[in-house]
Amino acid sequence: MLNPSFPKSIKCDAGSLYVAPLSIINRTVTGNESLDSGPEYRLQRAFGNEIWLKLTRAGLDPEFFENADVLEVCAGTGFLTFHILERCRPKRFTVNDISPVELDAARNLVTTAYPEARIDWILGDMHTLGFGRKFDLIIGNSFIHHFHNVPKLLNHLASMLKKGGVFISLHEPSPMAPIVESGKYSIWPIAAVAPEFVNNILRNRFKGSPSVTDIWMFEASELRQVACLAGFKEIEIVPWGLFRPLVVQQNSLHLSDSKKSLSDVEISRFELAVRLDALLNRVLPQRCFGSICLMCRA
Repeated sequence: MLNPSFPKSIKCDAGSLYVAPLSIINRTVTGNESLDSGPEYRLQRAFGNEIWLKLTRAGLDPEFFENADVLEVCAGTGFLTFHILERCRPKRFTVNDISPVELDAARNLVTTAYPEARIDWILGDMHTLGFGRKFDLIIGNSFIHHFHNVPKLLNHLASMLKKGGVFISLHEPSPMAPIVESGKYSIWPIAAVAPEFVNNILRNRFKGSPSVTDIWMFEASELRQVACLAGFKEIEIVPWGLFRPLVVQQNSLHLSDSKKSLSDVEISRFELAVRLDALLNRVLPQRCFGSICLMCRA
């Protein structure tokens, strides 16, 4: 499903599953290349705990990383890189992004915090970028939805994994994302039953410019189908993001230049919401949650 910021005319022009219309490809690629999201503030251990909770759910621990050749895709400003290195040192660590500004920000953050860490920094578009070797783990956080051709991307990533290697994206938006991220929980019951209906209403009401980087919201069953066709095995999709985005929204926990860290009370609220989500995603349907975590083996 296309992000509801895109108008109906573009939505109707979308081709096969998660292949964007030609009319938006150049704009989205250029948008990703020029992205500059500013300083990375999510450095407190609470954010790392959330990452490692998801990694543990996928069967990955620091020992796995220390014996693995790891590729991090679309690292942005270094959020995931920072929190991986906080607990371990991969045997070999390659970090990629398409934006030179973002990659420089990640490099500066990580080399300052962990000057002894050895990392290969690679600038380029993962639709086509090659490395001449295969990896034990390919990992990213909130990145697949930026790519205009998801089947091509997943096929390419699958080809770069060793046999039995792991691919994981820790966060991707689902059709419930606009509802939970905006705190519109009054319409959450309707959206959980009919997400496309609600997103079409949001599409009709949207008055701004279409997103230049956030292209997709993923239906779990459709993303599973695309991953399967790419050759991945043991595909697992775990929902996340129900109470966490609500707590962040209602308690103004978004970090910025004017709010660079969370207080102890805010951290407690944040971590409680994350734990509740980790409990509820074992019992509630995927359609109730605003994001999904994709875990696959080659």
